Amino acid sequence: SREAALAAAVVFLFSALMVRRCGELHFLPSLFVLPWVLVSVRRLIRASSWRVATRHALGAGLLLGLGITGGFLQVTVYIAVGVVAYAFFVRAFEGRRSTRLPRVGRDLALMAAVFALSGAVAACLLLPLAELGGYVARQSGEEIVQFADLATLAPGELWKALLLFAGPSYASE
Repeated sequence: SREAALAAAVVFLFSALMVRRCGELHFLPSLFVLPWVLVSVRRLIRASSWRVATRHALGAGLLLGLGITGGFLQVTVYIAVGVVAYAFFVRAFEGRRSTRLPRVGRDLALMAAVFALSGAVAACLLLPLAELGGYVARQSGEEIVQFADLATLAPGELWKALLLFAGPSYASE
């Protein structure tokens, strides 16, 4: 029910974890574009023509690229997963309401264009960062043991290690 959803949202909003995370304002410049990206993706999927869908794909790609240049690259993974999940669910519910065949191929091609364009926009930040990475301690031959075991992990375990970092215990936060 709407009342239960509202109650759950209010409880989550004022929970200790959320209040603690609200103090971390460094990821907001990367996250501020998410609502507009989701609106563009929704309009992309619901568009009746390639031209309109392409226009919304360009908008979503530019906005997502702008979010990447916000400086907190870690949140980009979460935004990408959220955008893909949102697109999947919008397409799934659109297919239920519509009697015509879903345009899944067009949606996949345009979503790939969204991510390619966002990478191209973010290249102005990512390319200098990649060059700067050549000057870190690892390039000078010093041993770094903090993430040394990542190369030995299976793909599924590597994905969990990169995406699902639990951090310190909840009690220490």
